[in-house]
Amino acid sequence: MLHTLSRHALERVNGRLTLYPVEVLRILNAGKYILLGEENKRIIHKLFYSKPDDDCFVAVCAKSDGTVITVLPSQYHKIWPLKYGTLRRAEEIVCGRVHKRDVSVNQPLSKKIGHDKIYVFFTSNNWNGKTKSIKAGSLEVSTFGDDLDLVSKNPTAKTRVARMLTKLFPGHEISQVTLRFGKGIKKSTMVL
Repeated sequence: MLHTLSRHALERVNGRLTLYPVEVLRILNAGKYILLGEENKRIIHKLFYSKPDDDCFVAVCAKSDGTVITVLPSQYHKIWPLKYGTLRRAEEIVCGRVHKRDVSVNQPLSKKIGHDKIYVFFTSNNWNGKTKSIKAGSLEVSTFGDDLDLVSKNPTAKTRVARMLTKLFPGHEISQVTLRFGKGIKKSTMVL
């Protein structure tokens, strides 16, 4: 069955991926994806890797005719948790790379590094000019990885943090955003 893109999926591909829509179809039609599961016996979720974006995405497809209904960044996919090993295998399928397998590759990344969340703090100037560090929320390690320097440059992570800050703390003058695993553990600064 050949895949086609719905109008909505085409808009999502153009808005979320650097990869051209025809390349998304080429990957799906070549079977270079991981079948994540079936929803309501009508919808199939397929994980694929985009080399130009260096990220994985989920194609939500109609089971009946292969029409791609939408394309989600892997971090927005909430139905089945995506493990680090699964994301890595999707990359291998598209790029043809074979990584040395070990027992831990199928574990969630959070088990390997001992943390499952990246905490987001920002430094704000309050009404009397004093700076204060405020915890704004967290990002999932399983979504963004464990390299804080890479996460701090990730456009999707930046967008999520910016939305988090504007929603939770409207009107604050934010001077700095810091990402860290926990108190006293490695941290990185994010420029929005």
